[in-house]
Amino acid sequence: MSPELLAPAGSMEALKAALANGADAIYLGGRKFSARAHAKNFSLEELEEALVLAHAMGKKIFVTFNILIGDEELPEALDYARSLYHLGVDALILQDLGLAQVIREALPEFELHASTQMSVNTFEGALFLEKMGFSRVVVGRETPLETMRKIKDQTQLALEAFSHGALCVSVSGQCLFSSILGGRSGNRGNCAQSCRKSYEIVNDRGEVVYPRGYLISPRDLNLIHRVDELKAAGVDSFKLEGRMKSPTYVAAITQNYRNALDGKKTRPQDMAQAFNRTTTEGLAFGAFGESYIQKAQPNHIGVEVGKLQDSDGRLAQGEITEALHEGDLLSVSGKRGPINFTLDRDLAPGKNRKFSVGERAVAGPIRRLVSKELEERMAVDEDELRGRIPLRGSFRARVGAPAVFTLADVRVESETPVERAQKRGPDPQRIRSNLEKFGDSPFFLEEVALDLDPEAFLPISLINGLRREALEQVHRSLHPERGPGRDYSFSGYDFAPGGKTLLAVEVRSQEDLEKLPMELIDRVDWYARPSQVAVDYVHERGLSIYLSLPFQPDFSLEEAKSLGYDGYRGASLGQIHQLKGERLIWGPGLNLFNRESVQLAKDRGDEVELSLELNSEQLKKLADTFGSVGEITVYGHNRNMIMKHCPLSLKKGCGSDRNCDHCGYRKGFGLKDQRGSIFPLYRYCDQTEVYNDRPTLLLKEERSLRALHPRVIRVALLEGEDGRDIIRAGRQFIQGEEISREIFNRTYTKGHYRRGIIVREE
Repeated sequence: MSPELLAPAGSMEALKAALANGADAIYLGGRKFSARAHAKNFSLEELEEALVLAHAMGKKIFVTFNILIGDEELPEALDYARSLYHLGVDALILQDLGLAQVIREALPEFELHASTQMSVNTFEGALFLEKMGFSRVVVGRETPLETMRKIKDQTQLALEAFSHGALCVSVSGQCLFSSILGGRSGNRGNCAQSCRKSYEIVNDRGEVVYPRGYLISPRDLNLIHRVDELKAAGVDSFKLEGRMKSPTYVAAITQNYRNALDGKKTRPQDMAQAFNRTTTEGLAFGAFGESYIQKAQPNHIGVEVGKLQDSDGRLAQGEITEALHEGDLLSVSGKRGPINFTLDRDLAPGKNRKFSVGERAVAGPIRRLVSKELEERMAVDEDELRGRIPLRGSFRARVGAPAVFTLADVRVESETPVERAQKRGPDPQRIRSNLEKFGDSPFFLEEVALDLDPEAFLPISLINGLRREALEQVHRSLHPERGPGRDYSFSGYDFAPGGKTLLAVEVRSQEDLEKLPMELIDRVDWYARPSQVAVDYVHERGLSIYLSLPFQPDFSLEEAKSLGYDGYRGASLGQIHQLKGERLIWGPGLNLFNRESVQLAKDRGDEVELSLELNSEQLKKLADTFGSVGEITVYGHNRNMIMKHCPLSLKKGCGSDRNCDHCGYRKGFGLKDQRGSIFPLYRYCDQTEVYNDRPTLLLKEERSLRALHPRVIRVALLEGEDGRDIIRAGRQFIQGEEISREIFNRTYTKGHYRRGIIVREE
């Protein structure tokens, strides 16, 4: 069975481009709850039209519902899901664990796909989703082929993988960079693309060790020459990225991947012309460092079509290597940066070609950003797309009986009997002509048999009404048959009073551990490789120690369990699956954002630290629902990003030969942005963690913090950071003493504690 080709659509035009060029399924966003908030997206009316067109062609439509949902939004989100369900949407693509629980209960026949925003790139994570009731997982772009194969072989999940388009440098769902810096959250579809901005790398003395560039801006993924390996790995659906891209782009990549999957010739130059950030085969195929990052430019660079030789102001001269057309958008270099201009006439290939630029340019490549020829070649013939599926029908009219129109398997009849004509009888040609008026329907009336009483009076309104009713029923019959769904009550949450608040401190080395004022601490969170020495040291002092896990450990959890840790802080769904039955905290990277997702953890007997993107009001409502907010970090540098890419690899030149644990660039460096802010880098378990330039400190919010009834307040220290004053202040908070004001004499932020990320549209 051939795998599915899944194409993006941010507009109706893009949807038609995808269908016309061989997509098997389309994923798109509605006007609500979509992770591409700035795409045009689809109203319910447009979505209904899209569903009729796609289903008539035997194609499917999946709707993205892949953002975090606030408590106050849950009822509306469920209502919206019901609307999509009854329209006939084939599946929902979800990020929010709580919403997934709700929809599974309320609409058990609705197919659910786990978004890449769920950060699943392991077999264990896929198992967790399968047990939740998902039928498909969109694996993270960093997922190895052998992991894909294991998911395919050992679960019932369909496997969907990105094969072309823009890459998030971070593990999807684990990036707070845009959110923390500017309040625009990727988890709400508003990412400001902090990864596409320029940075330089500095050491801990502030000295530049690598020059400014787009050091965390990936090239675009292009696996068109790897489709056979992906098929062999068990990929069921080849996903093309691009809901923000043009219909021309959607047409070009869909057409080429259709051809690749069918074993036909492809035109890579068309894909590059449609959008070109330069390409990579991605992490799954070994790309790293220079082969993964486009550090020179973060946006579309077009394709080179010649060399500029000379310019004397408005007029330029150069060698043209490809035929150019009037209306092409070209780019050349100017003294103050790129000069983009629209070509005012056709140009044949050749030397010494002259053309108007508009201002003085300098010698260098001529690049074509937009090709009019490609746009015209990829344009969809809507007349061809519409009305391409034939139907046969019959129309019968007898005086004294209802008129009957049969269309395919649908039969409709008039509400009243046919009357006798006072003058002329029916005109067969006129009746046939009106029955054929299918408008924007993908069907056309190939043949209609007429059985007419010569004395029948048949007004056009009757003909049109029967045609509309029959066609609507044909359209409805295209959609899957489903039950009505169930009622859902947002209630029944587990309430348990908070009790005494404990103080936990997270450290990353034995040296830092031994500097802690143990008499002030209740628990140590160990964020480093499992260590028997650390466990024994803490236990000898009568305290508990939890292993705080990185997003994707490269060590065995089973071996870690044997060391005697008192509990664990999980960072991924795979870890939650593996550690069932252990004393476990769901960390903030699990994105628990509403009472339904919190209850999911409570049902397993686990504790939680909620999403760092919740504000104090949202936290308070959750604390009131459950009796406590659970754990909350009151001091620490937010982890803004987790990525497999290492910016220092650009300096070191390493790739598959990297040995990160023993690398001198593992710590002590940071990304410096154009404002001068420095974001510390920490390489751990073959992942780079990017931390915020300043710590989050919440102890000044004493009254509201107490109202959350936290079971644990946490102080999270970077390696080598002296946090003894913060630890003392944390103990003062717990004991109800006045907090030392000195701790606020530093640059810090309150993160999202006051602002949050949900912006309601008026």
